[in-house]
Amino acid sequence: MRKDISMETMLSEIREVVAEVKRPNRTVLPLLRDYISANPEIWEELEIVGIKAEEKWIDLLVADRDDLRDGLRNQIDEIRREYWCGGSSPLERLLVDRIVVSWLMVLYFEAAFAVASEAGLLKQERFFSTQLSRAQRKHGGAVKSLVEVRKLLGGRD
Repeated sequence: MRKDISMETMLSEIREVVAEVKRPNRTVLPLLRDYISANPEIWEELEIVGIKAEEKWIDLLVADRDDLRDGLRNQIDEIRREYWCGGSSPLERLLVDRIVVSWLMVLYFEAAFAVASEAGLLKQERFFSTQLSRAQRKHGGAVKSLVEVRKLLGGRD
């Protein structure tokens, strides 16, 4: 990472550029490419955060059940194969990781909602229902972001 800029500042700058990309004027995309080219270490930092998040969600879902962990890992590998395509850019790989993490969130909140419903715990049921809806929106947004980025990067979807 550049010595004169913090990770927080870098992420803030990227968010500003991405917000511009979402507007009808697509001329800002070269700015994002230039920024990323000038700061390639951003991908390493973001990948580490993504890996940690993925591991935490897996831990929540399977606890110490290695058989379940292996099965879940196989499903995650399949999701990655489905969404990755040869020559995926670092941004695309990051978005695929986001899809995986949001999918794990959906699984977790579906299970928690089911447990609360079965136990008749209405407060918890409402809470997990709300969290499940948020996780589903996040997952849909992650998939949509990947599609949009692929269109911007050359028509892949």
